[in-house]
Amino acid sequence: MHALEELASLGRRELQEQLVDVELVRPPAPPARHQPFILVFVRALLLSLAVAGCVRSDSTVCAGGKVCAGDQVCVRATDTVTICADPGQREACAGAGVPDGDACGDNGRCYDGTCLPLTCGDLLIDPVAEQCDDGNNIPGDNCSADCRSDETCGNGVVDPVAEEICDDGNVLGRDGCTGVCTPELPQWRRVVVRSPRPDAAIGMGYLPGRARVVAFADDVNTSERTWQWNGTGWQLVETTITPSSRTYFAAVADPVRDTLVLIGGGAGGTVSLPDLWELGADRWTLASTTLQARSLPAATYDPRRRQVVVFGGRDDTGFISVVLDDLITWDGATATRVAQTPVWPAPRSGAAMVYDPRRDEIVMFGGRDNSDYLGDTWTLKGTTWTRHLASGPSKRDEARMFVDATGVVLYGGYDGVAQNDAWRWDGAQWIPLGPQAPGRRNGHGIAYDEGRGRAVLFGGSTTDGETWEWTGSRWEKIGTRTPVIGEFAAGAFDPLRRQGIVIAQTETLAMRDGSWAFLAPAPTPNRSDAAMVFDIARDRAVLFGGISSTGAPLADTRVFSPGAMNPTWMPAGTTVSPPARAGTAMAYDSDRRVTVLFGGNDTLQPLGDTWELDTDWRPRTPAISPPRRIGAVLGYDPIRKKTVLFGGSDLNDMLSDTWEWDGTTWTKLDPMGRVPTGRIDAELVWNPARRRLTLVSGRTNVVGVLDDVWEWTGQRWIEIKPATSPGARAAHLVLPASDGSGLYAIAGGNANGVLDDQWLLIWGENERTYESCIGPQDRDGDGLRACADPDCWWICTPLCTPTIACAPTAPRCGDGAKAPAETCQVCPADATACPLCGDLTCEASETATSCPGDCP
Repeated sequence: MHALEELASLGRRELQEQLVDVELVRPPAPPARHQPFILVFVRALLLSLAVAGCVRSDSTVCAGGKVCAGDQVCVRATDTVTICADPGQREACAGAGVPDGDACGDNGRCYDGTCLPLTCGDLLIDPVAEQCDDGNNIPGDNCSADCRSDETCGNGVVDPVAEEICDDGNVLGRDGCTGVCTPELPQWRRVVVRSPRPDAAIGMGYLPGRARVVAFADDVNTSERTWQWNGTGWQLVETTITPSSRTYFAAVADPVRDTLVLIGGGAGGTVSLPDLWELGADRWTLASTTLQARSLPAATYDPRRRQVVVFGGRDDTGFISVVLDDLITWDGATATRVAQTPVWPAPRSGAAMVYDPRRDEIVMFGGRDNSDYLGDTWTLKGTTWTRHLASGPSKRDEARMFVDATGVVLYGGYDGVAQNDAWRWDGAQWIPLGPQAPGRRNGHGIAYDEGRGRAVLFGGSTTDGETWEWTGSRWEKIGTRTPVIGEFAAGAFDPLRRQGIVIAQTETLAMRDGSWAFLAPAPTPNRSDAAMVFDIARDRAVLFGGISSTGAPLADTRVFSPGAMNPTWMPAGTTVSPPARAGTAMAYDSDRRVTVLFGGNDTLQPLGDTWELDTDWRPRTPAISPPRRIGAVLGYDPIRKKTVLFGGSDLNDMLSDTWEWDGTTWTKLDPMGRVPTGRIDAELVWNPARRRLTLVSGRTNVVGVLDDVWEWTGQRWIEIKPATSPGARAAHLVLPASDGSGLYAIAGGNANGVLDDQWLLIWGENERTYESCIGPQDRDGDGLRACADPDCWWICTPLCTPTIACAPTAPRCGDGAKAPAETCQVCPADATACPLCGDLTCEASETATSCPGDCP
């Protein structure tokens, strides 16, 4: 009975294989009414014959019903497939000592000591040639027709059926192929660091996709009207299309669609405009022209209802100005006028408006009607208005409101005189906060930076050009600056604080994404052409040598600890030192935790010595060393764990050789293909997004100053040809972006003189397709967010770039210590104090009662 049950479990094909000795004769088809009975009878007969004639005494019935005859054995190839193997198949693997997974026979591979033939569609996965095998050769079912791909982005196989155009084996962005397998092309972007015009009409909002406060600041003399604030400075956002010049407009951030919405305004200060614009990645789009023209509208974003809400304003298009009282909603596609109800605010322009996420209502204060300033307070929930009779700020228009961690805050305004007071709204009454440090302002721009937990203020009825930030209890003026970097400046990147450290003449500055902040005075004596690295193990920048202002080479080693209370440059305290020199090459080996120095110039001759520094300098004397040289570049490759040397000059020729140092031996390499032109005064920097060392520009005696980019793969140099160019330069700086997305080329010089510009080398164009790693959204569409997304390594494992294993002691999300870049949304284990009601994320500490704006 057991044999019958086992055979019955076999499929039709299996049964036919077992009945090879039985010849079946098909009789004429019986009447249809007898077919079910006859079919059952025939099946029973066949099974009986099979048992009687095919299952010999030496046969084996495998688990699952497979019958193996004679000397065959059962081999469970997969969880669902069992195969009968003959002795030869066993001998080819187990008998010959061939390990599982290795090739055997003709197109076979060893499984469980048995050589099995492999073809796509047999349900057996060849670990070498196949990623999957689902038993067919049909694409589009999560296994390609050739079984080489599971048809997911990031597996290293381009799947046209999945609409992939590239696949580099990961879901990282900015490396040439996005996390959704679309290509990224290299480009240089100019980074303009200055403030908007101090007297510009301005509107601001925080966009989580950019992790920046973005502003539209009017300028009648130029189309440069879009700006963003990164915490240290303003940067121009270059757009191919921009709204026309205007004043008295409203600007609102739509964080769900990640766009800044610009509403109305006055052209030439008089004629009201009927348009509505939205900011995309690199251009503004005219989204609507159907609104009634208006200046000074009140506007905010309602995240519960996913819409921009606009109230009132003033229409100056006719002979007589008309003050409006209409309520308009905008959902990104349609502008809708809301029908008025018996309880409705009076017509007004210049009111202050903001959404209160703690109460799921919009708060509106003040404004101006045809003849007077207003001081009433209204709230709007959905389409229902409620007037509040609580006393509060004096009558005024052009005040501004924002929401921080403590609630709704109102600041400034105008009642014939600009105001400097601030008030907090608690849902029932206004609480005075007193005069504020930024001074008297109206029509200013203000927005809350959720990623940094600060409100940002700029402009208004002043011409001081100051930027202020509100911490929640006080205002701080941010001292933005545009330093003169010049040629032969020293700089290094601090990966813990995600900033560059640069010595610019008499100052030590922090550079973050093109913006600069003062850290400390420069070390004395002043110098140029020194070498600097950041020693990660000891959390300090290391500076060596250079040329003093008198022309003498220096031999001092200075260190700078940015994490100290009052950081300053200090002597390193070494007992041994390399001889004095300038133009030396230096890199930090993060695996061996040492600084590596090679060559340079002592003003008499090029040098060819190798030194290493941990807590003291040690000369290294390998059997073979690169020839003497000055002006070479040295960079560390953390994937291959080698320090790479390129170029320089022996004072006779420009050198184009490539060497590697492993801590013991210098090895001269013979790269495949073309190599960069020999050069001095270049930069060689690790690009974490591309996971390659990048060589940028430099100087040669053939064509002069260069304008090229090369990458070192470990075997060859590949020239990169971006669509745009920053221009030729040498003696410049190159530093990584704070999020590891690209490289900044800074200053330097060329035949036309000293440069003071900054450019970002980056792969990809559309900012909105990349993970910001600040907010809760999955911006790049790869299904991952926060520390589960490898794009967020710069926050979650700041010392370990993608594909590099982290040491157990390396800082990371979850180590109990809050790193500067960690936020509660990305790393709640370390940063636990920043859930913000109104950030579109319902945190564990929030409920529908405490924060209905986040928890519906």
